[in-house]
Amino acid sequence: MQKTDLQSYALNEVIYISNRNRFEKLLKKDILYIEAQGAYVDIYAISGKKNLSTHLKSFLSQIGDTTFIQVSRKHAVNIIHIQEILSDSIIIDKQVISTSKMYRNNLLEKLPIIRSKP
Repeated sequence: MQKTDLQSYALNEVIYISNRNRFEKLLKKDILYIEAQGAYVDIYAISGKKNLSTHLKSFLSQIGDTTFIQVSRKHAVNIIHIQEILSDSIIIDKQVISTSKMYRNNLLEKLPIIRSKP
């Protein structure tokens, strides 16, 4: 890989979150899930919670990464961190995140699920 290819790859792995007069670097892989709070989103990451003034749909379109999937009106998750999927929720880092039927099929289609015999 050439240096510019490496730089592009590295930039695809991070986002910068605006926080007053500065921008905080956050690795995409460290984001656990995102929760909408009206005109804000709370970003739950391994390093802690970050708050950003944007809507969930806007955040997801700006991050541009298929590992983030909306699972309810209020939540999007990083599928890398899903530990368990229940009938109406997901477990990530011991947190129970509600899912809705509307988004469930899309989530299940994106995951490599191995099923047992019928």
